[in-house]
Amino acid sequence: MTETEQRNMTLVLDAFDTLFNKRDYAARNASGHPTISSTAPTFPPGREGLFALVKASPADMRYENGLITAAVIT
Repeated sequence: MTETEQRNMTLVLDAFDTLFNKRDYAARNASGHPTISSTAPTFPPGREGLFALVKASPADMRYENGLITAAVIT
């Protein structure tokens, strides 16, 4: 695995933990990639749609990673 792939995997896992587990929207908004968004058809597109998806989920819902693959994001 390349250094870039490892960095990208760490970035994604941190983003999921910050948003889905800690529900720290301010931190996710400040450090998030501008194009990360929800693709759920019942929520608006974009960052606000992603936040709405998480806010609407049960408070005790947690994200636990089962599998992650690496890719180079450009």
